[in-house]
Parts: sequence; C-alpha cells; structure tokens
Amino acid sequence: ITMSFEVLSIFLSFIFGLAFVFYLRRFDQYEKEPYLKMVIATLIGGVVSIFVCSILYIVLDRTPLAVIETRSMIGSLLIIGPVEEVAKFVGLLAAWPFIKREVNEINDGLVYMACVALGFSLIENYSYAIANPDSHYLLYYRLFITSPGHITDSLFIGMAFYRFKVKGANKSIILYALVWSSLLHGLYDGFIFEGYGI
Repeated sequence: ITMSFEVLSIFLSFIFGLAFVFYLRRFDQYEKEPYLKMVIATLIGGVVSIFVCSILYIVLDRTPLAVIETRSMIGSLLIIGPVEEVAKFVGLLAAWPFIKREVNEINDGLVYMACVALGFSLIENYSYAIANPDSHYLLYYRLFITSPGHITDSLFIGMAFYRFKVKGANKSIILYALVWSSLLHGLYDGFIFEGYGI
C-alpha cells in the first residue's frame, strides 16, 4: 500500500506540474510548442539539472559553506536556492540545442524553462519517495505545492534566457534572473524549514 501511494503521489505531482506547463503554453501567440520538444526539454533538462545539483552539493560540502545548516533560512538562501536554480539553468542549456528553433517569443522561454523545472521536480519527488517511504505527509505536500513551486521559481530564468539568446540582451540579465529565482526558491524553503508551514 505504501509503495502504491508513493507511485501515485509522484504521478500526480507530475500531472499537476504538467497542467501548469500546459497553462503557460496556452499563451503562445505565434505557434504552440511541439509536445515532443517539451518532452525532450523535460527529460534532458531534468536529468542534467539533477546531476548538476548533486555535483554542486558534493562540491559545496567540501567548502567552508558546509558549516551552514541547509535546513534553515540562511542555508536555503545561500545554498539550496542558488544551487538548485543554477542546476536548472544548466539543464536549460543542455536542452537548448534541441529546442532553439522553437523559441521565437518570450513565452517559449517560460514554457521550456517550466519543462526543465518539471523534470527536476519529478526526479526530486521520486528521490524523496524512495528515501522516506513512510512520509505520506511530505509526499502529499510536494504533490500540491513543490512541483508548481519549482516551475514558478525558475520563470525568471526562462524570460532572461529568451532575452539573451533571441533578443541579444546583455548576459548580465541571466545573473539577475538567477539571483531572483534563487531568492524566491530560498525564501520558500527557508519559511518551510523555519516552521512557518504553508
């Protein structure tokens, strides 16, 4: 019974995230993004971003930042937010060769970044499910909030990436977007860790 709940929660979290991505896709003015390209961005971006995230956490664990308790507001703002948002940005870069011909309006940047974040969230939810098989509350919570949260946190990056790649904006726009996304992500995690709840 426990395993079926885990599988169901992962599936439902994916469906909730997918619904959010499709909602963004509705705003395309010129042409809707092909589903195949969205799947590719989700798979490649998700796998690459989780891999990069894992590597970054290992590297940071060998620096002076390792003394910071990550499950705190400070840890969320200085470590979790920046690590996970940089990882998702690298996931978008990995997917770029497969999607670049489709990106012709700002909403496209949002859709493909949302796909990468959805892939990241799906893999992360799976890892939580297998690591904490009895934590039904955690999985239920992640189902409704975390997947859409990952997507929302990263939308700044999607907009900035479009402006940089398609419109020729200065690359500093990527840095600004990473800062805002990391801040939003860090505040979300920090409030949870500090016990403020939903």
